Amino acid sequence: MKAIILLGLIMIQIKAIATLVNSPLPTIDRENMFNAIYSFPEQIEQALQIGKRIALTRSYDEIDHILCAGMGGSAIAGDITKALVKDICKKPITIIKSYTLPSWVTERTLVICVSYSGNTEETLSCFEQAHQRNLPIIGLCTGGTLLEKLLSSDYDYIIIPSGLQPRAALGYLTIPLVYLLHKMNYIDSDIIKDLELVPAHLKNYRETFAAQEQKNPAYLYAQNLKQFMPVIFAEADTTDCIAQRWAAQLAENSKMVSRIKTLPELNHNEIVGWHNNTHILKSSIIIWLLDQSMHKMNRKRVDITKELLQGLPALQLQFEGSGATWSHRLFYLIYFGDWISYWCAIAHETDPTTIVAIDTLKKRMQS
Repeated sequence: MKAIILLGLIMIQIKAIATLVNSPLPTIDRENMFNAIYSFPEQIEQALQIGKRIALTRSYDEIDHILCAGMGGSAIAGDITKALVKDICKKPITIIKSYTLPSWVTERTLVICVSYSGNTEETLSCFEQAHQRNLPIIGLCTGGTLLEKLLSSDYDYIIIPSGLQPRAALGYLTIPLVYLLHKMNYIDSDIIKDLELVPAHLKNYRETFAAQEQKNPAYLYAQNLKQFMPVIFAEADTTDCIAQRWAAQLAENSKMVSRIKTLPELNHNEIVGWHNNTHILKSSIIIWLLDQSMHKMNRKRVDITKELLQGLPALQLQFEGSGATWSHRLFYLIYFGDWISYWCAIAHETDPTTIVAIDTLKKRMQS
């Protein structure tokens, strides 16, 4: 196998987790997305090992702001990382999902470019701007043009296993980012110790969520959701990143449109909109993604809002994470949502892996 440099360390390139299970429905799930979701706990375990091996070659002691640039499945890793460390990180974190860096960046702004393929054009554009401004840069990718640019300028970088859809590489993309913050002394080791227990926590639910039967809540709720448009309500700065993941997975896996609104903002506009076009409202299901750490006033807002909207959507569902810590509850809800999106795809007899519209758009953009 090929030797690579991982932030100053020579090591053997890590391969993605081998297939643990075969899809129970290979005529629909032709590329075995079932296994990609099933093996998520093992992916986190491997990602923790990647994080432990990070050895920085540059100093980042003078940084006063972190900017994480990425798109799609790569960008959500930044959103989740920010949510995980929001109460403990010594530096503010901003997520950029576009071609351009904000005007306020300075030489004290660390730009972390995250692109699973290493070829995301928006992220490469951000890299070029950061490079031209002589900003500190770190890259996270599997290779591609981004890795070539990082190598040519001796920037620090992390290589993760290739061969997956970006959205199926969430563990590889997220855990090393958290570890990176720890290596730079921006967060303490408690969150790392907590993350080490996440795989075992998820494995407690895996066989249940993977079963094609009514006793599986992920399968059961997918049967309810398949014929409606999900409207996902979450809390800003906590469960909103989980809502983004659910919406993205429903789009890419299930090929279903959904939308997201957050508390408390939705109480200042959204609730008034649930009035006219009742026939359209009846085609929606509201999904509340909550957490025990919610602000007490937002918890009160949930109760009042649910009452005000009673009978307008087809159904209101409420989900909260399982686990004693925030990271456990966050990853539980992500895992649960991934399985719901999978079973929605199966209910529609839709291949959960293929993304024809995205692939077509990329080809047209390159022509």
